[in-house]
Amino acid sequence: MDELNFGDVEANQHPDRRIAELESRYTHLQRTVDELNGVVIDQSRRIESLERRWERMLSQVTALTARAAETGTLEDERPPHY
Repeated sequence: MDELNFGDVEANQHPDRRIAELESRYTHLQRTVDELNGVVIDQSRRIESLERRWERMLSQVTALTARAAETGTLEDERPPHY
């Protein structure tokens, strides 16, 4: 994104030229806001997706932990070669 220099619009400019410059800057800022809004929406969707994945993985870990507690831990088992 280009940097805006607001010092270019001077009070002594012809009013039509000044208005045209301000309208141009407004249009640029509006486009920037729209682009940033799109980024925020995309990030929000990604965060929601990651949160759903996190919940599924947490559920799986909880289920595996419960199953391991029911059957005993690997430390309690003897290796097959004994």
